[in-house]
Amino acid sequence: MELPESEQIYSPQAIVVVVNVLSKKYKHDRPGRFSPSAMGECPRRIVFGYAGAPQEAPDLDNQEMMDHGSWGHLKWQAEGLTMGYMKEAEVWVHNKELRCGGSMDATLEDGSNFELKTAGHYVYQRVVGVEGWPKYENLLQDATYQLLADLDMSSIVYENRSSGQFHVYRIHRDAQIEHEVIARLTTYGKFADDLQLPTLRPILAR
Repeated sequence: MELPESEQIYSPQAIVVVVNVLSKKYKHDRPGRFSPSAMGECPRRIVFGYAGAPQEAPDLDNQEMMDHGSWGHLKWQAEGLTMGYMKEAEVWVHNKELRCGGSMDATLEDGSNFELKTAGHYVYQRVVGVEGWPKYENLLQDATYQLLADLDMSSIVYENRSSGQFHVYRIHRDAQIEHEVIARLTTYGKFADDLQLPTLRPILAR
């Protein structure tokens, strides 16, 4: 990012990854597996996803936000692969027994996981400036990838969509969160086997 524009030439590996991402070659069917990226979401939504239930199309505002995140991932992956601090991008990991699988954003040169989270200004300020630690749902996702890939370390990067500022959190493998991940996946699997759904959570008035 600090090089002059004329010197920002991406490597062949990076270009192949970008083309493959845009061609949807890294996409895997959601039915029949629990996704690490959904670990902090509503349990009913997770079980519905496992069953392959139809999804509503996102509204235009959400789609714009998701598109920004997708291009942000490509930017980081292309740079990381070119500069060498990433070894691979869109790294698929899966555990048949837990029925869980997904694509890590990248594997870094030290073998650790890389996860990018693009955030609006106020979310970024809260996570980085106030809390000083990743959101719990992001830690759940990261712990799931560490479990599936048997990794001891990760980098979770938060990027401010408004300014381009970013902050890196280095995350050690945490047995407590990992146990929570396994317990959740086991529970989701039981619901799926019994053809049942988790209880609908009530909406609390603010």
